[in-house]
Amino acid sequence: MPRSFLSKEDTIFTAGKRFSFTNITNEDFESKWGGVPIVVPPHKTIEISDRVPFIGAGMGENLALKFTRELVDKILLGQVNEMPATTPMEEKKRSNVAAGMRVPFQRQKLEDQILKELEPEDEAGLRYLGEAKIREIEFDQSKKEGVDYDNNKDRFIDLDEIPKNSEPLPPVARSKPKSK
Repeated sequence: MPRSFLSKEDTIFTAGKRFSFTNITNEDFESKWGGVPIVVPPHKTIEISDRVPFIGAGMGENLALKFTRELVDKILLGQVNEMPATTPMEEKKRSNVAAGMRVPFQRQKLEDQILKELEPEDEAGLRYLGEAKIREIEFDQSKKEGVDYDNNKDRFIDLDEIPKNSEPLPPVARSKPKSK
């Protein structure tokens, strides 16, 4: 059984996904990808996608899951924003939490606070265009016959005003059919 609901059985990540990642702790979250450090300040939310912070198909989902797992691990292990255990009871409590780190239901509450999937950029744009088209159609259906909605007085061209001395258009280029 996977240790988290965010775990993937295969290592193929879906391209085009976008996420908001929030550092819910009071300390900087630090991670690395390919040796390049990533730092998210406390209580700051960043976008992670296939373009941000690194470019690559499926990179957004890969990094979002990696960062979330790392931050949840740090929180559950008590490495973030906590004082060292001073009593045996506190030490026992921490060891119980650490043992439960592999239980998905214990991790899910934190994962849901840290990571939220956003809609892909293309879908957001398409939905906006679709909604605009629906508004346009609804407006067109509400129009009444005989009412000028454009407020244009010169809606038609007066054919008598077209100059008769205008130059003719150049002939259209034609290609010869291929011979076999």
